[in-house]
Amino acid sequence: MDQLMPACWLGTVTVHSDHHIFWVMRGTAKVLAGGEVHDLAAREALWIPPGVPVDQISTEPGSVAFTVLLPSRLFPDFPAGIVRRTLTGPLCDLLLYLHSRWVTPSWREAAVTPDIAVTLRRVFSGPGRPAVSFPVTPVSPPAVAVARQLVDDPADRRTLRELAAETDLSPRHLTRIFSTETGMSFGEWRVELKLAVAARMLADGTPAGRAAAAVGYTSPASFSRAFRARTGTTPGAFRSVSGGPVAARPDAVTVPEAPAATLLPLVNRVHVLVWMARGSARVRLRGREVTVARGQLMWFPAGVWHELTTSPGGVLLCLGTLPLEVPLTHDHAVPFSCPGIPEEDLLYRASVMNTLLRPYP
Repeated sequence: MDQLMPACWLGTVTVHSDHHIFWVMRGTAKVLAGGEVHDLAAREALWIPPGVPVDQISTEPGSVAFTVLLPSRLFPDFPAGIVRRTLTGPLCDLLLYLHSRWVTPSWREAAVTPDIAVTLRRVFSGPGRPAVSFPVTPVSPPAVAVARQLVDDPADRRTLRELAAETDLSPRHLTRIFSTETGMSFGEWRVELKLAVAARMLADGTPAGRAAAAVGYTSPASFSRAFRARTGTTPGAFRSVSGGPVAARPDAVTVPEAPAATLLPLVNRVHVLVWMARGSARVRLRGREVTVARGQLMWFPAGVWHELTTSPGGVLLCLGTLPLEVPLTHDHAVPFSCPGIPEEDLLYRASVMNTLLRPYP
C-alpha cells in the first residue's frame, strides 16, 4: 500500500496571511515552521498563525496529511505562536470538511458557521502549552540503530561507550555522526529525546513523577530543572495546561456536524472527478437528478451545467481532472464505486491533488 502512497514533500517556503491548520490523518509528518521542527503523528495538528513561515513539510510513505486556510478576520484574538493539538476522529472529519470547502470556494453558504468557530476556538486557543519536538533522527545506519534503541526505551541507562561498542564505532566517532547529522551532541540529543517523550506523557495526563521515571530520571528535581530549561515551564504547569477545559481533552469537545451546503451552479472547463468522502449529495446534471452516496465517485463533464447539494456532514473531494479533449460519454456522468481502492488511497490522492504536498521523489 505504501508504494501507492509515497512520501510527500513541500518544496517551497509558504507564508500565509490567513490562519493555517495542518494535520495528519494517517502516518507521520515533520513540519519546520516558525523556526521549530514539529514531529506529528496521526491525528495531530498544528495551528499556524498568519505571517509564520512554513519552511518545510515532509511525510513518511503511507501517510495522509491535509491543510486548510481560515480567514484571519474570523479569529482575531488567537495566540501569536504555533499551537499543537491532538484531534479526535470527528475533529479530523470537521477539518476535512473545511478543507473541501476551502479548495472549492463556490458555495452559497459560509464554511465556518458560528458553531464551528466556537469549536475551533475551544480546540486551538486558550491556555496552549509549549511545543516540545522530538530531535532530528540521524541517517547513518549505526547512529539510526542507537537512536531506535533509545526511542524504544528512553530510560536505557547504557553509557555512550556501551552503545557505541554495539555498533563497532568509537564513542568519539558516534558523537561526531550525531553532531553532523542532527546538529546536537549525542548527550544533547539524548536529553531532547527524554524531554520530548516526557512531554507527550504529561500532555496525556501522566503525573510528572511517573513521566520522569519512564524516561530515566531518578530525581524529580533534576527532571524538573531540565524540563524547565527546555520549555520555560515546570512539568506540573505543563500538565495542568494540557488538562484544561479548552483543548487538553479533545473528546470532551462537542463537534458540530458539518452543515448541508449547495454548490453554486457551475460549468467546468475540464472534466472533474469527485469523491463523496463523507455523507451524500444530490446532483442535478444533464436534466436529471442523482444521489452520490458515501464512497462513490462521479465525473462532472466539461461544458455541462450542474448543481450539487451535500447532506449534513457531507464532504466532497476532488480527485483529478481531464482536459476537455478527452471524450466523456453520457454514461460517465453517473455515480460509481471502486470497492478495491482503500479509503486512505483516495484521501492521499485528494491531498496531493489539492495541496502543495507532492510525492517524492
